[in-house]
Amino acid sequence: MSLKQADHMSDLLRDIPGVDVGGTHSLTQRINIRSLGETDLDITLDGASQHANMFHHIGNLTLNPDILKSVDIQVGNNSVTQSALGGSVAFETKDGKELLRAGETFGARVYGGVASNDNQQGSLTVYGMLSDDVDAMIYGNIVDRDNFEDGDGTETYGSAGKVSNALFKVGYETSSQHRFELSYDMYRDSGDYNPRPDMSGAPNLGLSSDLLIPTDYDRDTITASYQLSGAKHNGKVTLYSSETEIIRDETVMDGVWPTNRVSINSATNHNLGADAQFQSNLIIADLKINLPMA
Repeated sequence: MSLKQADHMSDLLRDIPGVDVGGTHSLTQRINIRSLGETDLDITLDGASQHANMFHHIGNLTLNPDILKSVDIQVGNNSVTQSALGGSVAFETKDGKELLRAGETFGARVYGGVASNDNQQGSLTVYGMLSDDVDAMIYGNIVDRDNFEDGDGTETYGSAGKVSNALFKVGYETSSQHRFELSYDMYRDSGDYNPRPDMSGAPNLGLSSDLLIPTDYDRDTITASYQLSGAKHNGKVTLYSSETEIIRDETVMDGVWPTNRVSINSATNHNLGADAQFQSNLIIADLKINLPMA
């Protein structure tokens, strides 16, 4: 994953059979597994549910691939730990201790990139051990996009905007088997975007000329977790709060849309909950039995 230098979820998941991430726009990161969409999938970020149904012309995921450590994908309803019809996608972000090399106590990562068609991005990560038992990480990322050109050399419109992400994590390990972690993840996407970001430029031009809607799409996720990593027993308990909000200034659509839509419109989705999963490996009558519990 670290070698792909992804700035869109499709860059990470395009190689997995049966899994597709649609959309070139930052607002349309939609995951499909065997043609089943997000509302039929169990999608989590560091254990926090990302289930939402914000607006039918945008996606429901506000994820930054640059800081992801792993993606665990279960295709189909074949697991006792989730009941989603299409399967599950569990995203995990990096933490400070994992970024340290052997013998290091502090470190930093600076990344920058420029694409000819037509965006710039950069990130800064500072991480280290605050004590023998406590590690921390501060991460910041910005992707600045202009309107790109398609394969025919025609410039699109309504895709220029800025996406920023900040992540703070602190972990405390009482021993090699027990870890407590607290994290705050802030995601911001802002720009003058197409009224229908999931449609290309031509349909938008035909339906609403070249009008663009000032849009803010934000997410704030707070998680507190405990992880057990033993020889025979392992598991994780997560408490989470994840709030997603979209605000669109649709006053610019005056004369094009019905009057009851010509206003500053918003929607908010809030996931608040807990998740606990444990697994024990037991040997009974010389047979090894794996007992997962959720």
